[in-house]
Amino acid sequence: MKHIVLFLLFTLFLMGCMNLYQPPLPDFEINSVEDAMAICKDITPAYDPVFLNLDFWKAPEETYYLGEGDCEDVGILFLYLCREYLDMDNLVLGKCYVPWGTAGHAIVIDYESGTIYDVFSELPICDVNDTRYDIVGFLEYDEVMANLGAKVNSF
Repeated sequence: MKHIVLFLLFTLFLMGCMNLYQPPLPDFEINSVEDAMAICKDITPAYDPVFLNLDFWKAPEETYYLGEGDCEDVGILFLYLCREYLDMDNLVLGKCYVPWGTAGHAIVIDYESGTIYDVFSELPICDVNDTRYDIVGFLEYDEVMANLGAKVNSF
């Protein structure tokens, strides 16, 4: 048992060391939400292993360069791209429940227009009144960026 614990700790340490340096994102040509969505659509869905109910949020650079992430990771990348390239200050990272999933799901919400952006869905852009999305919470941009890393129960 002691060897297994040491192995797990060492593995987590190595994973942390690999992610110490993330180069900045390329200088994208983003002129619309659709451009930002296209970058995020190239990210392969990959889900964090659940350990003690923790979900590890990746920085936008990490998600982009790894080319994979879960719904929070890709939502954070999309939120970042829209905020930095399109000056969209009215976006938040939302948590919802959807009929096609068993756990919570992350989306990006434009709270002024009521638009939902879901890069993991076949319906990437819809309205907050869409009954397929049961929105239960959200975090503002600064809160999201301050909480990159481990977060219990997502948010």
